[in-house]
Amino acid sequence: MLEPLRDPLLLWGLSFLLILLVVAAGIGGFYYRKRRNEERLVRKLVTSSWVWTHRTLEGNLYQKDPIATLESVQGIRINLKGNLERLPEDSKALQPVRKMHEACLKFLTQVGSLPVAGETGLRSGKWVEGGSYRQTLEDALIRLRISLDAGTNQLQEAYGIEM
Repeated sequence: MLEPLRDPLLLWGLSFLLILLVVAAGIGGFYYRKRRNEERLVRKLVTSSWVWTHRTLEGNLYQKDPIATLESVQGIRINLKGNLERLPEDSKALQPVRKMHEACLKFLTQVGSLPVAGETGLRSGKWVEGGSYRQTLEDALIRLRISLDAGTNQLQEAYGIEM
């Protein structure tokens, strides 16, 4: 019968196995925590996206205050950028979040160049229903909603999130 304490080779082998087991458990735990944190971040993002789409982008905020709509989309863009920075490089959420962020930038570039209501020389009729600035804003909002909804749907599908 072998006695591990008297056989140095067996003692070293058992020690090596124990160290490997501890290292593997540590790496596995780190990976699990990383993925769990990623999933939490994506769940929070999906919930936020639902709120943005249903409260800000589908509501009548743009009719009451077009500038508030621009500010809201700017806030959405900043939130998405922060999420992009926190997501791991191998995350399956990167592409949908990046597309959502780009859609916000496109919206802000297109609509941000419109004159502000009340600006000198601006005919107030342009912001009324059917006015050219209002129509540009509405069209840009429709495209932004579609992009944000598509990104949110991709995230829900990839992470098994139900709303």
